[in-house]
Amino acid sequence: MIARFLANEGLRLRAYQPPTPEQRQIDQLLRRRSKIVTLKTALQLTCSDAPCLRTETARLLKSFAALLKQIDQQLATLQQAMPERAQQLERLQSIPGVGPLTACWLANLLDRVPFANSDALVAFTGMDPQPCDSQTYEHCRERGWTMTEAIVIFARKMLRIALAMHKTQKCFDAQFVGKTA
Repeated sequence: MIARFLANEGLRLRAYQPPTPEQRQIDQLLRRRSKIVTLKTALQLTCSDAPCLRTETARLLKSFAALLKQIDQQLATLQQAMPERAQQLERLQSIPGVGPLTACWLANLLDRVPFANSDALVAFTGMDPQPCDSQTYEHCRERGWTMTEAIVIFARKMLRIALAMHKTQKCFDAQFVGKTA
């Protein structure tokens, strides 16, 4: 079975490329930040209807905000240490809806994993349940898709655009979205 796999897929296999120390640290900080945001949201939801906990909740939320600010500063410092990263972040943030954190995550991923095409990137991120890249959000909702389905469709579209921009080293240009060469 392994021999058959290697015979069929061997030429397309690539050697594993471990993350650089900076990439590993950025990944860890992004995961920690995500968990802290989840905990902060859970605290807000849990204590929102408890007036007796208002003071302590506010103090904890302020601490969460300070911790998130510290993580954001560490991410910025790490990225400033990578000379080519500034232009890449600027290009990625030119995509409507992509902010500093998403750009940071995408840049880290695209630098580390050499995706052959946008389908590989979409599959890697787990966002390939159904194709519909050329639709508008309203069109997707009119077709009866749930909010989650519509969001996944647009996340896939954003990933495809990000990979194209990464490969061409060009900024986002809305006039080319949906057009093929």
